[in-house]
Amino acid sequence: MADVSLFIQRGWQNIWKQRTIWFFSALPVVAGLFLPTYNRGEENLVLLCLYLVFYISFLVLSVISLIGVPYQAFSFSIGRTAIVQETLDAVRKFLWRTIGCSALGILLLLPCLLLVLGIAFINIQLPVGFRYLWVF
Repeated sequence: MADVSLFIQRGWQNIWKQRTIWFFSALPVVAGLFLPTYNRGEENLVLLCLYLVFYISFLVLSVISLIGVPYQAFSFSIGRTAIVQETLDAVRKFLWRTIGCSALGILLLLPCLLLVLGIAFINIQLPVGFRYLWVF
């Protein structure tokens, strides 16, 4: 039992040593806190543009966090510390690989999603007017 508690204690100490991992982990959370809500009934173009700027910055910070946290953890696991600039360079380097792998994963899951949607549409009770629009 003493070995388990020592293991947990050392792990907890190592987690708090890596402040840059916490920084990159907190990026999307902090950005999400400041993300405004947009009422679709409003026709205000300025608010829409402001919302889009905040939303795009949220997406960018999420991608930086998605790539930066594993890079920081890998650097720590091999015994070297990576500074923030080095991590941002790694984000720039691995960005297109991450996007490509995500797109490939979506393409692999798309047939399953279409199959589930097709089965759901077959079992739906459609109103009389819509029954003739769907040909299965």
